[in-house]
Amino acid sequence: MARDEPPKLHVIIGESCLYHLIGSPEITRAQLEHIVRPGAPWKLQVMPFTQGVHEGLSGPLTLLNMRDEPPVAFVDSVTGGSLVDDPQQISRLFECWESISADAMSPSMSVELIRAVIEDMPEERDDHWVA
Repeated sequence: MARDEPPKLHVIIGESCLYHLIGSPEITRAQLEHIVRPGAPWKLQVMPFTQGVHEGLSGPLTLLNMRDEPPVAFVDSVTGGSLVDDPQQISRLFECWESISADAMSPSMSVELIRAVIEDMPEERDDHWVA
Protein backbone atom coordinates (compact mmCIF):
# COMPACT_ATOMS: atom_id res chain seq x y z
CA MET A 1 0.00 0.00 0.00
CA ALA A 2 1.51 3.33 -1.06
CA ARG A 3 1.48 6.25 1.32
CA ASP A 4 0.41 9.76 0.34
CA GLU A 5 3.50 11.09 2.11
CA PRO A 6 6.17 8.40 2.43
CA PRO A 7 8.89 8.97 5.02
CA LYS A 8 11.87 11.02 3.90
CA LEU A 9 15.21 9.28 4.19
CA HIS A 10 18.59 11.01 4.11
CA VAL A 11 21.58 8.71 4.43
CA ILE A 12 25.26 9.55 4.73
CA ILE A 13 27.74 6.69 4.37
CA GLY A 14 31.49 6.64 4.68
CA GLU A 15 33.45 6.16 1.46
CA SER A 16 34.99 2.99 2.88
CA CYS A 17 31.55 1.32 2.68
CA LEU A 18 31.81 1.43 -1.11
CA TYR A 19 34.82 -0.89 -1.12
CA HIS A 20 33.64 -3.62 1.26
CA LEU A 21 32.85 -6.65 -0.85
CA ILE A 22 30.02 -8.37 0.95
CA GLY A 23 29.46 -11.84 -0.48
CA SER A 24 30.72 -11.31 -4.01
CA PRO A 25 31.40 -8.50 -6.45
CA GLU A 26 28.05 -9.27 -8.09
CA ILE A 27 26.18 -8.80 -4.82
CA THR A 28 28.06 -5.63 -3.90
CA ARG A 29 27.60 -4.21 -7.41
CA ALA A 30 23.85 -4.90 -7.26
CA GLN A 31 23.62 -3.18 -3.88
CA LEU A 32 25.51 -0.12 -5.12
CA GLU A 33 23.43 0.03 -8.31
CA HIS A 34 20.28 -0.12 -6.20
CA ILE A 35 21.21 2.84 -4.02
CA VAL A 36 22.00 5.07 -7.03
CA ARG A 37 19.08 4.03 -9.19
CA PRO A 38 17.23 6.90 -10.88
CA GLY A 39 14.21 8.05 -8.91
CA ALA A 40 15.37 6.49 -5.65
CA PRO A 41 13.19 7.82 -2.81
CA TRP A 42 16.11 8.89 -0.63
CA LYS A 43 18.88 11.43 -0.45
CA LEU A 44 22.32 9.86 -0.37
CA GLN A 45 25.67 11.42 0.45
CA VAL A 46 29.15 9.95 0.79
CA MET A 47 31.64 11.15 3.39
CA PRO A 48 34.95 11.11 1.49
CA PHE A 49 38.20 9.76 2.88
CA THR A 50 39.72 13.19 2.29
CA GLN A 51 37.40 14.86 4.80
CA GLY A 52 39.53 13.63 7.68
CA VAL A 53 38.10 14.28 11.14
CA HIS A 54 34.35 14.94 11.22
CA GLU A 55 31.48 14.56 13.66
CA GLY A 56 30.29 11.33 12.04
CA LEU A 57 33.33 9.45 13.34
CA SER A 58 31.69 9.11 16.74
CA GLY A 59 29.39 6.39 15.38
CA PRO A 60 26.04 5.67 13.75
CA LEU A 61 23.25 8.16 14.34
CA THR A 62 19.58 7.92 13.42
CA LEU A 63 17.37 10.98 13.76
CA LEU A 64 13.60 10.62 13.63
CA ASN A 65 11.55 13.73 13.08
CA MET A 66 7.88 12.74 13.15
CA ARG A 67 4.92 14.88 12.17
CA ASP A 68 2.95 14.87 15.44
CA GLU A 69 5.64 13.83 17.90
CA PRO A 70 8.79 15.44 19.28
CA PRO A 71 11.99 14.34 17.52
CA VAL A 72 14.01 11.43 18.90
CA ALA A 73 17.39 9.95 18.08
CA PHE A 74 19.02 6.57 18.26
CA VAL A 75 22.74 6.64 18.96
CA ASP A 76 24.43 3.33 18.23
CA SER A 77 27.62 1.87 19.68
CA VAL A 78 29.48 -1.42 19.88
CA THR A 79 27.86 -2.30 23.20
CA GLY A 80 24.33 -1.23 22.28
CA GLY A 81 22.30 1.78 21.39
CA SER A 82 20.50 4.52 23.24
CA LEU A 83 17.22 6.21 22.47
CA VAL A 84 17.55 9.94 23.08
CA ASP A 85 14.55 12.18 23.69
CA ASP A 86 16.02 14.96 25.82
CA PRO A 87 15.41 18.22 23.88
CA GLN A 88 18.90 19.62 24.56
CA GLN A 89 20.61 16.41 23.44
CA ILE A 90 18.33 16.20 20.40
CA SER A 91 19.24 19.77 19.47
CA ARG A 92 22.94 18.93 19.71
CA LEU A 93 22.50 15.76 17.63
CA PHE A 94 20.68 17.71 14.90
CA GLU A 95 23.61 20.18 14.91
CA CYS A 96 25.98 17.22 14.49
CA TRP A 97 23.89 15.93 11.59
CA GLU A 98 23.99 19.31 9.87
CA SER A 99 27.77 19.38 10.25
CA ILE A 100 28.12 15.84 8.91
CA SER A 101 25.88 16.63 5.95
CA ALA A 102 27.85 19.80 5.17
CA ASP A 103 31.16 17.89 5.27
CA ALA A 104 29.93 15.07 3.00
CA MET A 105 29.94 15.13 -0.79
CA SER A 106 26.85 16.54 -2.48
CA PRO A 107 24.25 13.96 -3.54
CA SER A 108 25.17 14.32 -7.23
CA MET A 109 28.91 13.98 -6.54
CA SER A 110 28.16 10.99 -4.32
CA VAL A 111 26.25 9.25 -7.11
CA GLU A 112 29.11 9.96 -9.54
CA LEU A 113 31.61 8.44 -7.12
CA ILE A 114 29.49 5.34 -6.56
CA ARG A 115 29.03 4.84 -10.31
CA ALA A 116 32.82 5.10 -10.76
CA VAL A 117 33.35 2.49 -8.04
CA ILE A 118 30.85 0.18 -9.78
CA GLU A 119 32.73 0.58 -13.08
CA ASP A 120 36.09 -0.21 -11.46
CA MET A 121 34.80 -3.20 -9.50
CA PRO A 122 36.28 -6.55 -10.55
CA GLU A 123 34.04 -9.23 -12.06
CA GLU A 124 35.38 -11.80 -9.61
CA ARG A 125 36.59 -11.53 -6.04
CA ASP A 126 40.02 -9.86 -5.97
CA ASP A 127 41.48 -9.46 -2.49
CA HIS A 128 43.76 -6.70 -3.75
CA TRP A 129 41.04 -4.60 -5.35
CA VAL A 130 41.08 -0.91 -4.59
CA ALA A 131 39.20 1.41 -6.90
